[in-house]
Amino acid sequence: MFELATTGACEDGEGIILEGTGRGLFLQLEGTVSIDKQTIERTPETLAILEQGECFGEMALVDRKPQSATCTAVGPVKDLAFEQTALDQFFLESPAIHLKIVETWSRSRLDVSGFLKRPSSRLCTAVLLRSTHRSGS
Repeated sequence: MFELATTGACEDGEGIILEGTGRGLFLQLEGTVSIDKQTIERTPETLAILEQGECFGEMALVDRKPQSATCTAVGPVKDLAFEQTALDQFFLESPAIHLKIVETWSRSRLDVSGFLKRPSSRLCTAVLLRSTHRSGS
């Protein structure tokens, strides 16, 4: 599966994803990424700070909409980018992996009381790696 990805590098303050643009999934190889959402007042609000080994942009796997937040490098960052079209093709050829990712992701969206929450990006990474290992990709 990793052959589908392109490697990227960003410097401090550089946007990796801009809110409202593009679709895709990113696996953070090195560095720190800030996930920010624009408020009604048009000021950024930090939703999360992600470290090495975490995924972001995972909503593109499910809702197929442009990115809902801006992801910015905090210091130098290296990542793997999976474009939506490449993921679509891979999932057509590997429906069991797609189903496993969606099932795990959807279970992680519910906390113990049944309310929606943001899934762990480490969970996204673990499922991606486990699924790829099992398929031999």
